[in-house]
Amino acid sequence: MERSKNGLRTGFFTDAMPDRTLSEVAGWAAQTGLVQDLELGVGGYSPVPHCAPSDLLGHPDAIRRLKSDVEDAGLGISALNVSGNPLHPNPDLARRHDTDLRNAIRLAAELDVDRVVAMSGCPGAGASDRVAPHFSAGGWLPDLEGIADWQWRERVAPYWSELSRFARQEHPRLMICFELHPGTYVYNVETFRRARKLGTNLGVNLDPSHFFWQSMDPLAIVQALGDDIGHVHGKDTTLHPQRMA
Repeated sequence: MERSKNGLRTGFFTDAMPDRTLSEVAGWAAQTGLVQDLELGVGGYSPVPHCAPSDLLGHPDAIRRLKSDVEDAGLGISALNVSGNPLHPNPDLARRHDTDLRNAIRLAAELDVDRVVAMSGCPGAGASDRVAPHFSAGGWLPDLEGIADWQWRERVAPYWSELSRFARQEHPRLMICFELHPGTYVYNVETFRRARKLGTNLGVNLDPSHFFWQSMDPLAIVQALGDDIGHVHGKDTTLHPQRMA
């Protein structure tokens, strides 16, 4: 969802229907009478069922066909989704997700879409770590002290400072909207505010489903972030106390 000059617009993330063509998904969404926009997965963890940048970038006819599939159903495109981990300690995975993110930005410019939903990513615990991300969240235990600061200084800040500049050059109106997701470096108000200082085109994709189980109040987050919220995933969470014990 996004807020426009015309008020709140309701969207649908097409990755939920990977077995149908974009034209079929758009037709179904229009028939519901509830959907005005589509969000398209274009890389990262998405299976990319409807909008592959490799098939579109540099191919004006393919761009026109995609736009026609959406517009003929009376819909728009709210965002491109490229949620992934460009900071992954595995350099091959990091490069792939970085390439996906940059191609998403380029494609957003071609499609005149001004929102890209992404994740900040999460590095390893140190320079020699090549296996798995390390989500320390600034923990106080001796083995965790300093890891979040190292990640910020050596990985997060350098990467997103440069990426913000790249996005501004490729698509000046674009907002990159971080999914505030546990397991990524930018996951709450405090870490987002730190990242926001790296670029004015960095914002938030608000997804309350990730907040409830952390005892984070979505309304307090909305109040704290205000206009830095550029896109929303309107999802809920059911909490099962026995499973959380």
